[in-house]
Parts: sequence; C-alpha cells; structure tokens
Amino acid sequence: MIDSYFSRIISTFCLAGATMLLQAQTDEINAIKNNPAYYSCEGYGVTLDDANKNAKARLIESIKTTISSERERTVQTTSGANGTVINEQTETSISSYSYMSLRNIESVIVKDEPDAEVFVWISKAEVAKMQQERIDKIKDYVNTGKAAEKNLQIDDALRNYYWAFMLTKAGKDNNIMCEFDGEERNCLAFLPTKINSVIAQMKVGLEGCEYRDNRYYAKLHFTYNGRDVASVQFKYNDGQALEGPVAARDGIAEVEMLSMPADGKIRIRYEYIFRNEAETMSDEELKTVFKDLSTVPMKAMAEIPVKVNPSKRTMVMKPGNDAATNSVATNDMVKPELTEEKEMKEMETVSASDGYMKTMAAIENAIKNRNPEPAFSLFTPEGYEMFRTLIKETGKVSLVGAKQNYEFVKANGFIVARSCKVKIKYSNGKTFMENLVFRFNENTGKIESLAYGLTKKAETDIFNAASQWPDISRFTIQQFMEDYQTAYNLKRYDYLDKVFSEDALIIYGTVLKKAEPTVSDGKRLDLGTKNVSYQVQTKKQYLDRLKTLFRPENFIHLTFEDNRTKVINAPRIPKATAFAIQIKQIYYSPTYADTGYLTLVLDASQEQPIIHVRLWQPETSEFVDLEDFINKFKF
Repeated sequence: MIDSYFSRIISTFCLAGATMLLQAQTDEINAIKNNPAYYSCEGYGVTLDDANKNAKARLIESIKTTISSERERTVQTTSGANGTVINEQTETSISSYSYMSLRNIESVIVKDEPDAEVFVWISKAEVAKMQQERIDKIKDYVNTGKAAEKNLQIDDALRNYYWAFMLTKAGKDNNIMCEFDGEERNCLAFLPTKINSVIAQMKVGLEGCEYRDNRYYAKLHFTYNGRDVASVQFKYNDGQALEGPVAARDGIAEVEMLSMPADGKIRIRYEYIFRNEAETMSDEELKTVFKDLSTVPMKAMAEIPVKVNPSKRTMVMKPGNDAATNSVATNDMVKPELTEEKEMKEMETVSASDGYMKTMAAIENAIKNRNPEPAFSLFTPEGYEMFRTLIKETGKVSLVGAKQNYEFVKANGFIVARSCKVKIKYSNGKTFMENLVFRFNENTGKIESLAYGLTKKAETDIFNAASQWPDISRFTIQQFMEDYQTAYNLKRYDYLDKVFSEDALIIYGTVLKKAEPTVSDGKRLDLGTKNVSYQVQTKKQYLDRLKTLFRPENFIHLTFEDNRTKVINAPRIPKATAFAIQIKQIYYSPTYADTGYLTLVLDASQEQPIIHVRLWQPETSEFVDLEDFINKFKF
C-alpha cells in the first residue's frame, strides 16, 4: 500500500518534470521562430533521419522564399519588350542558396519515431557568411585562371574561368565583380566573353602526318597569342567518333585517326567544362552545380584546313592557313593575360655520337613494338625495370612524330638524352603527351634511369631560380623533381620509401566546409589557411596510403608546372644544401583529380636528396612563408 502510494507520487513528479521540459522546449522553439535573426522550420518523417532530411530541404526553401520576398520589396522591376515583368535580382535570390551546403544547422527532436518531427534553425549571419565565402571562392577561381593564362596553361585557365562562371550562374548573382586588365567586370556577364576570347586566340596547325598500323597519326602544334602553350586539352574527330580528351604539352599533341577527313578539315573541340574533374573534387557545392545545372556551351570548335593525298596516305596544312575557332567579334575580344617569356639558361650539350643514337634508335623500336625485351642489354637492371613498367604497366605508349629530335646534355655525371616525345593513352581514353629523358652512365654507356621530363616552364623556373647557384645544384633539383614526378606515374613505391626521411613531416590539406585546426604531436598547427583541414602523417602512414593508390587497375598521372625554388637555412641540414621547392602539381586518376601546390624541403647534401617536409596545399594564395614554416618544426 505504502509502496503504491510512493510510486504514484514519483510518477506525478516525473510527469510534471517532463511537462516542464516539454514546455521549456516549446518556449525555446517559439522564441527562435519569432526571432528575425534566424531561419527555421519543422521537418517530418517516419524516421528521425527522414525528418532531418525533410527539415533541411524545407529550410533551404524557406531561406530562398524569405530572401526573394525581401528583395522584391527593394529591387526595382523593369518591363521586357513583350510586356512581361523582369526582376533579375529577385530571381537571383531564389536560386542562390540551392547550391550551398548549409552548415552549423541546429536541431531539436520534437517527436520521436515513428512519425518523427524535428525542428531546425540557422542564423542569418551564418547564411550571409556562407554567401560571402561562395563569392570569395568564385574570385579565387578567377584569379587562379588568370595566373594559369599568364603561364600559358590554357586548360587550367579555361577550367577555372568556367567553374567560376558556373558557380556565379548557380546563384545568378549580378553583383560579383572581378578585375580584368585594370577594369572591374561583372562575372556573370563577362566570363563567357573571356572564355570565348581565350579559345579564339588559340591557333593550331598540322606539323606532320604518318600512316602506320592502318591509322593516320597527325602531329599538332598549339599556340596562344603567338606562343607555344604549356598545356591545353581537347577532343577530336577520328573519322568516326569524338575521341579524347588529349592533353597537349609544350605546344605539341598527336591524334590518331581512322581515316583522313574527306572535306579537308581536322575538327577539334577544346575542353573548358571539365565535368569529370569537377565531379571528383572534394568541393560538394561544385559537384552539386554540375549535377543540377545545365552547362552553357562556348565557341570551342576549331577546324584545321588540310590538303589530303590519298595515294600517298598523307596530309599537310594548306599553304597560308592556320586554324582558328569560330569567329568572335572584334569588340568582344579580351586582352590576354600574359607575362614576359623567360629564356632558359643553356645546358652543356655533347655530340650525339653513333653509340648514343644507336641506343635511342633501339629504344624507339622497343616503344613502337610495345616490347621492351630487345632493349634489355641497353639498361642497368633498375633502368630496365623502369622502362618495362612504362611500356607494360602504364597506358598505351607510342612515339610522337616521324622523327625524334634529341638533345644530349651533360649533367650530374650522366649523359642525358632529352625530349623523346611520346603519347600515353590510358584505358579511359585520357591521353597525355610526355617528354621522356634517358640517363646514360658515362663510363658504361648503359641507361641507369628514365624519367618523365618537366614542362618547359618548370625547367625554366628551376634554372633561373638563382643566378649564383652552381650548375650541379640546378641539375640536382631538376633530376630529383623529374624522378619524384615519375615515381607516382610508374608507381615506384621503393623509390619513394628511399627519398623520405624516417622522421619526415608529411602534411596534406583538404578543402572543407569549415576547417578544423590541424594537430601535430598534440599541438595546433597554424598554417594561416582558411577552410582547409590539414592532416599530419608519419612516413609509414603516408606510404601505406600510397599502396592503396598504386593498385594495378588504377593509374596516376602527375604533372609539375611552374615552381619557386630557393636555398634555405634549416636545422640539421648542412649549410647551402637545404632547398625548398614550391611547385604546382596536377594530379589525375580515374577516381580523383586535383590541382594544388606542393612544398618540399630537401636535404641535398648526399647523392640522393632526402625529403624532410612534404606539404600539399590547394591554393597558391594559401602558401605560408617558408622560413616561418621550417622554424615551427625540428627535423
């Protein structure tokens, strides 16, 4: 009896407590609903997950409707030619939040499963902050595009300009301005003109054509504003279908055609959308834009006028002709972003003796036949394994052009055969041009190693880095960067294991919605960056991660472009042998692609330089000062 009495009292108190908590929750929800500083709404579903998704979707619609209503009261409308009412800025606000991944949304469960109900809210200040971050992202893309255009990296320039345009179009924001040629321009209106203008100033010509294996191989030469492009990507008609994309390099690309064009025109289409790359980026907003928004076509077609000779199975450029894109009105042409061309410091060349030339001829035959074995005796064991991997375990490798023009250079105790131009076509159709370099031992005459050569821009940056450097330092850095780049392309795990010091500091950044501070040995790592989360790994962790990337069915293509190199003072590294390199890295694989900036701190006091610090950052503007950076760590 007494137990029953006390039970009723306890139940009454519990019920009263629950009622008080429910009332407090209701009061809080009503306070947020009535507070003009927040957007809020309820969401419903059978499960809490369904209710959360419904609430967030309704929250976005609420934001769009509210902003639109506010704009309608303040924006003057105009009448169109047919009498319809136009309010572009109001339409802008309706769509501007559809592509924003809302963060810092707060929520409370109003009713549990089944028939769940969730209340969510977000501060208007947070939404405004995200809107500003999107504008900043658009401007960053534009500035990256301008820098790429200056360096004649036309594919990178078009990609960044177009992505900036698509993000602006997603928000239909008429107020985002970017500076071009000293003048502020409206991004939504101006970027299509800029993209078309860049493409219109591209020229492409036919340098040669040869017939083999029942196909026609046409060597193309690309220039921008009269200078060889560093890089550009395009697709082409092979006589039956559109093939590619092909990545031209240092002005040169080769296309493989099933038949000669009957109408005397080789048709190509420049890449500017880069949808696949956008869909593999970590930027969720950009992915959503390409998923939900129709792309806008640009004037990207070009026709190369050629004269065909069916009996000789060849074709040549028509005299006095070069190719241009579809015409762009003169008053719509935009002045290109270009920098002064730098001359590369001359290398010490050696005569192309019969021995070296015979070796290269044998290598060419091995590449043509896709069989490395006949060239086995020309290599050391390590050199041959690299050559075998290139031929057998990458893409389809073929020579570019009817004749190779080698340059033999004396460098770091090697005779280096430079500029063996090849094309590497991977299983997904992506094709890259590469300049291979072969390093001969001066004494034995055997090839000790091969590498994918750096771009002309990257080489020029290294050799002009400091006029007081001895040549051996320049060649050491050049050779190391060639080998490092090649190690990823050929999946040389053992080489990478050797070049990282055991206590190497390995840091890589990921662009996030909101960056968290990086922690190293329990301490915050402040690199002065925004919206980038940095992870610190040991050498073992990094190499274990590489093993998963080096799967047989996967491929990685790494390209280094413009860079900055300097001698630094670093603890535990002998004076004048510590180098810091900041280089633009273009990473491509079937499942992931990115463009970022790699910082390496090297100890070049030994024959094999050793990496003590590896830092990857997404933007050049995110660079920290090298001297400040190394002083943060002991290595």
